[in-house]
Amino acid sequence: MGGGRVSGRRGARFEYISDAASARDGVESGRVGWRVVAANNRPIGRSAGTFASPAECRDDARVLCKRVDETTRALQFDAGRGQWAWTVLLDSVPVAYGAHPFLRRVDCMRTLSLFLDGLRLGDPDAGEVRHFGPTSLRAYDPPARAGAR
Repeated sequence: MGGGRVSGRRGARFEYISDAASARDGVESGRVGWRVVAANNRPIGRSAGTFASPAECRDDARVLCKRVDETTRALQFDAGRGQWAWTVLLDSVPVAYGAHPFLRRVDCMRTLSLFLDGLRLGDPDAGEVRHFGPTSLRAYDPPARAGAR
């Protein structure tokens, strides 16, 4: 079931995001991250990190798709902000995060379920690399530590 089609409807699909302005002479440069996008074009989840090339990024997505049933899922509640978030771990290492936090636990769980379905049914080889420029992967960067310079 490739291409993100399920029962005649368009389902979740992979997109690859590059922080390069564009591909030059067919050669990709910059960092690349993947994300799973719902049928309504809203991001559901994303890779936990970035990769040096589109091929490396696709390989990571392929591994996660093949091993989705071996993953551990974690829900976190940030009491200070009153928001829920989810993380998917493989071999005890975070491999994917929710695209954004949620005010309600049920919405967080529903989106995690959609993400996992997208991994099971989506085709990581079908997505194209999109170039959005130098700030496009800010969310993929680890948070800055307090007091770090």
